[in-house]
Amino acid sequence: MESGGQADVPPWLAEAHAQNRVVIEAAAAAAGRLARGDYTVVYDGVIGPWFVAEFAAACGVPRVHYAILMPPEPVLIERVRTRDGHGFTDLDAVRRIYRDFQDAEVDIRHIVEADAGDPQAVARMVRQQMEAGRLLLW
Repeated sequence: MESGGQADVPPWLAEAHAQNRVVIEAAAAAAGRLARGDYTVVYDGVIGPWFVAEFAAACGVPRVHYAILMPPEPVLIERVRTRDGHGFTDLDAVRRIYRDFQDAEVDIRHIVEADAGDPQAVARMVRQQMEAGRLLLW
């Protein structure tokens, strides 16, 4: 497949907004297609509150659950600082994105305080909240 000539912009930069919208809509379309095929879909990616309505609409399904996993900022910084083989290492950008999520207007019920604990425990907590209907967008 050939690119339309658009230059890739690191997604954490402000000038990547239009690019990020395309990526979010494409991911949502794929997730929605799987869901409409009667599969349970968990999309694990960064969807800021500023894109969640567009993501949900592009899914084309009647129900979407939304959870923001928010570890404490020092935990997040340490995770980014110590991971190997990952292209995103800009700690100033991590701090800015963290603040963007903190400052976004989002119902508190969608925020899961995911500390450095067991990933399976976090997954269980998210599933329990989802099954109880607390993560449903609308």
